[in-house]
Amino acid sequence: MSRLSSVPDKIADQTAGSDETSGLTETPSLAKTLGDFTHHLRQPNSPVPAGLDHRRVGIYRELVYNNIESCLNNAFPVTVDILDNKTWDLLLSEFIATFRAQTPYFSRLPNEFVRFIEQLDIALHNCVFLAELVRYEWLELDMYLRPDSAHKLKPEDDSIENTPLGLIDDALVEAWEYPVHRIGPELSSQTAEATYLLIYRDVEGDVQFMELQALAYIVLTTLQIATKDRCYLTPKEILLELIDQSGAEDVTQFLDQGMALFRQLNGWGVLFNASKFNASTFNSSPNQGSQS
Repeated sequence: MSRLSSVPDKIADQTAGSDETSGLTETPSLAKTLGDFTHHLRQPNSPVPAGLDHRRVGIYRELVYNNIESCLNNAFPVTVDILDNKTWDLLLSEFIATFRAQTPYFSRLPNEFVRFIEQLDIALHNCVFLAELVRYEWLELDMYLRPDSAHKLKPEDDSIENTPLGLIDDALVEAWEYPVHRIGPELSSQTAEATYLLIYRDVEGDVQFMELQALAYIVLTTLQIATKDRCYLTPKEILLELIDQSGAEDVTQFLDQGMALFRQLNGWGVLFNASKFNASTFNSSPNQGSQS
């Protein structure tokens, strides 16, 4: 018999009699210990699990908090500048203690913090726009994380009027209740002001924010929905659909202004020629960028 074959028997002999009559105290299961440990890391006021060294647990506790704090400080610099230190620390502590993040990726933690802020039952009296501000700041990081888009399929200006178009993956059109792009330490107005923004990543990889007029917002929203549904429309088709909504008295002038808008959008690099689009060429299909 080999020495290895006797190992199971030795283990059985050592564990035999380890019941209530053995005089040994039952130790907590690994799962319970880990559960108590992570609970303490989330809520430092809870007891340190029995059998764990307080000093070492304290190191882990600080490491968890400091890493999350650093990640969120970098993701939300404007928010950090506007809020006082006490309020920001309270928000971070509450986030760590109570929120159950759904992502396993540390780089996506800021999006979980946005969800946490959006679910808060209270509004900070000195920062009523907080939910919109953190979402606005997150979108900049989100754009960097999105896969490359169909920039190479940029339409030709000369034929754009009758070219079916789509909105690139790394572009997003949103309406805001507050002028989030102007909020900062020097300007933190509490007054609501309808704001329309186009957020996109240009060909150099830089994230750009463009404030839109109402017509541009309507046009881009229509294009964004059509792209998501893979129902690609030409600029002329989109503008003709919007004439009634716009209430334009001079149809020719409306169409001219609309085409000028499309050429401007094309210059920003946010449109692609859908007639040449082949989904298999790219890692993601149009507007299937990361959800936020």
